[in-house]
Amino acid sequence: MLVAEALLDGTRSYPALQSLNMLSQMLGMERTGSQYTRLLRQHGFGDIRIAHTGNNFLDVVLAIKN
Repeated sequence: MLVAEALLDGTRSYPALQSLNMLSQMLGMERTGSQYTRLLRQHGFGDIRIAHTGNNFLDVVLAIKN
């Protein structure tokens, strides 16, 4: 599974602002890399890789189903 998402990391303001926007409009939220890892492992995914792109608003999470 490939997830393209702005990951919360505590250093960038955009993901936090996007999370607030999602929460106020649709009860959604951004997640940290460790939250994605935990969630994906609970659903049978392994070999989880997280990459912060740095030059884009979106980061990536790649996970392979076991």
